[in-house]
Amino acid sequence: MFTSCEADGSWNPPLIPCKEFCSDLDPNTLMADISEYGWDVIITCFGGFSLAAGLVTSTHTCVSGSWVPDVESCFAPCQTVTNLNNADVNYLSNDVIQVTCHYGFQISDGNTEIEHNCNGGTWVPEVQSCPENTCPSLSTSDLNATVELVSDSTALVTCLNNLEVSPGVSSILHVCDLGTWFPTVSTCKAWCSVPQIANAYVNQLDTSNLEIVCHHGYTVHNGSTMTSENSKCIDGHWTPSLSVQTFPRKIPVLTYNRMGSDFLTADIDCIDGFRFMDGSRSKKFVCDETGLWDPSVEECQAQCPAMNITYSTTRLYSVSGQDMADVTCNNGYHYSAFPISSSAFTVTFTCVDGA
Repeated sequence: MFTSCEADGSWNPPLIPCKEFCSDLDPNTLMADISEYGWDVIITCFGGFSLAAGLVTSTHTCVSGSWVPDVESCFAPCQTVTNLNNADVNYLSNDVIQVTCHYGFQISDGNTEIEHNCNGGTWVPEVQSCPENTCPSLSTSDLNATVELVSDSTALVTCLNNLEVSPGVSSILHVCDLGTWFPTVSTCKAWCSVPQIANAYVNQLDTSNLEIVCHHGYTVHNGSTMTSENSKCIDGHWTPSLSVQTFPRKIPVLTYNRMGSDFLTADIDCIDGFRFMDGSRSKKFVCDETGLWDPSVEECQAQCPAMNITYSTTRLYSVSGQDMADVTCNNGYHYSAFPISSSAFTVTFTCVDGA
């Protein structure tokens, strides 16, 4: 730099401080024209090239030996994407495209739609076609069946050795849709038929489980107290094995009673004028495993009316469950059924059939 000192004591041109130079810029490396303006440069991309975000020019200033902002090379635009196998391409902008797979196809990661951004002349992520969404192969040994491919997307599964896919169904056609077989592929196996059991209801919970509920007064096994049982179909057999028929549970006929909901308990209430031998008016009985009532059922006994005999005292008592009464006449009185000369002033009565 050359400068002169003027008469007024100033330098012409004015002195400027020395600064650290920035690195030289190569047009061929940057794929751009470079225009210098003092400490500033303007970069203009060659035709057909651009910077990030689609810009074609940028301005940079040399500051302490570095270009601010950083200088980037211009790059060629991303290749135009028009035709993709099994997919549609939609340009959201010059640098962003959206790829949507056709029905039944998907991108390798399982998605059916993805966006790509142009970065440095390359689409990110890499643009790919949509391969067909295929279903897994069907193994004949695992299914216990033969498999016939009717078409690229349908398969006929036919069970072997009299096995069935479901009760009454030995073959079924499956269709591949979006990588999944419909209906769901099931292994062929032996199924149990729903039995008919005497004196019982058979509730089929599902294709492999059922419940047997005995009618009132019956049990699942002879001598048992069980009135219901569940069974599971395993290899074509009900487990535990089902009873051929249920067994009646002996329940004596009761009168004046209230039966429990399970028909194995009973409350007996004697009617007016009757009672049990122990004097009670009601009792509870339970039918045990042998078919007998516990305690033993007894009949209600007729109860004699109260004794109101004038001029006497009465003592009531029981002998071996039999109601008894001693009537003793007061002094100076005797029982009218006997002569006056009789010395019987106490008479014993026994209650028989309420009299």
